[in-house]
Amino acid sequence: MTAASVAFSVSQSTSSDILDSLPGIKECINLVTPELVAFSNTKGGTVYLGVEDDGEVTGCIGPYSIQNILDAVYDKTRPPLFVEAEEIPYKGKQVIALHVDNDGLIHTTTDGRCLKRLGKNNRPWYPEELSNRYSTEYNSDFSSKVITESSDLDIDLLEIYKLKEKLRLRDRTSTLPDMDDMAFLKDLGLIIYEEGTVHLTIAGLLFVGKETSIKKFLPQAEVIYLKYKNESDIEYNTRLDLKQPIITILDRLTENNIITHASSPRNKLIAETLQRLKYVQRTGQGVDIIYKETVSMGKPYPIYRHYNDSVQLTIYSSTENIDLVKFIIKEQESKQIAFSLAELMILRFVKDNRSIIFRKAVELTQVTEDEARNALNRLQHFSLLETVGNQYMLTARVYDSLKSGIEYTQDHTIQYLKAKRLIIEYLEKEENITRANIQELCGYNDNQARRTIEKLKKENIIQNDRTGRYANYKLVKK
Repeated sequence: MTAASVAFSVSQSTSSDILDSLPGIKECINLVTPELVAFSNTKGGTVYLGVEDDGEVTGCIGPYSIQNILDAVYDKTRPPLFVEAEEIPYKGKQVIALHVDNDGLIHTTTDGRCLKRLGKNNRPWYPEELSNRYSTEYNSDFSSKVITESSDLDIDLLEIYKLKEKLRLRDRTSTLPDMDDMAFLKDLGLIIYEEGTVHLTIAGLLFVGKETSIKKFLPQAEVIYLKYKNESDIEYNTRLDLKQPIITILDRLTENNIITHASSPRNKLIAETLQRLKYVQRTGQGVDIIYKETVSMGKPYPIYRHYNDSVQLTIYSSTENIDLVKFIIKEQESKQIAFSLAELMILRFVKDNRSIIFRKAVELTQVTEDEARNALNRLQHFSLLETVGNQYMLTARVYDSLKSGIEYTQDHTIQYLKAKRLIIEYLEKEENITRANIQELCGYNDNQARRTIEKLKKENIIQNDRTGRYANYKLVKK
């Protein structure tokens, strides 16, 4: 623990205005306060009252009030410092230990002195240094925080070489690989300079840190790789626990793996670095891309699980429906279009569940009602979906590609039977029914209601009760 000593003697009784009435105490507090500020702005530390600089214990003589000392330090600092005090008896003498922790805030004395501890001395904290401290300490981006205990000895130069070479392959126009190693890291925000000393950011440690340094400074940083022989297996047959730089880990893993990666969310600097190194596209697209790729390739949806301090993502490699994959590719190529994620998700849902209603489409795609409606309308425009009542179903030509004509007939027959049952139940309670009633009851448009009425009349289930503009229908008496 870092410590400083201040001699302190009291020979008179104390009172509530002790600092004003006793010049010795006031002078002592004026000496102690900057020391405590410097400690709190660094790693914390302890100041001992009653000990000379050479280590001689003179003790605190006479009656004194520890509470008054704590109050005085509190009043002389901004934000106020909370100090812990302890009386230590030593060979018949009393020593007072005043301890402060680093609470993450930047403290100053009330006369405006902002100090930090450097070895055994206090140094002023200048504005340009403070701006960097504020940007890291008060930034929600955990990955941009500076590891003050780190140095250039924690950097793996081989990892820098790997980053540069891979960037040259991914982006031949980039000038980053031509930079000096330290300038390269500084430009990426992976290191900072403070008084001529190099310190790594969290992102810097994860990209170019030595394995031993990662384990030392960030032991929770770990990627767990699990590989299953078959999708239905409960037990995995391969497991790797990786505590290595990010790019090394990415290069070891492949797209056919199930990966569980526990990490702190929303690490902006890490995401931006991966983007600048051309490992990812712009931030904010990741989830959409993952979903779109899995849907268009006929794979199961990725599974996200959220925990208090981590997110787990499972990506499956198996293909569920090769016919859907072929159909999507053929449609996009023939029409020179690219289906949106919402459109792909709707198509897949209808393929698996025969139909979808508008509200379910909104819920499934997690878009606005207008966006969901546009997706449904576009799929109708390309003759992929058709409406049956308030439901959307695959068209006959899609059934020909993905299912069969028999299934298409069966699905439409089921829809008609539902409408038929609703209409009969209605007429068993009411004397007659209008076309408008049928539209409302079955969720049909005008043409669908007309076709249903004609079919029911052919089956001798209903007959006209009134014709003309105000036509209505009643059950046929049997």
